[in-house]
Amino acid sequence: MKYEILRKETDISGKIRAWVDMGNGEVQILKFQKDPMAAEVKTEVDRFLTARETAKQSEVEAINQEIVRLEDRKKQLEAELK
Repeated sequence: MKYEILRKETDISGKIRAWVDMGNGEVQILKFQKDPMAAEVKTEVDRFLTARETAKQSEVEAINQEIVRLEDRKKQLEAELK
C-alpha cells in the first residue's frame, strides 16, 4: 500500500504527530515517541490497517450471528402462529 507523510509536528507532550495519506485520500494522524523514519511510519500504517480490517471482520461476524438469531426467532414465532 502506498502512503505519504503529509506533515509532522510535535504535540504538547513531546510526541510526534504525523499526518499520513493512507493512499486512498484518507488522512490519519499517527503518534510516535520520536521523529519516525519512513519504515516506522510504514509499520504503523500497516498495523493501523490490520486493526481496522480485524474490527470490520469482527463486526461482520457479530452481524451474521445476529441474523442467525433473528431468523431462528422468526421461525419460532411463525410456528407459534400456525
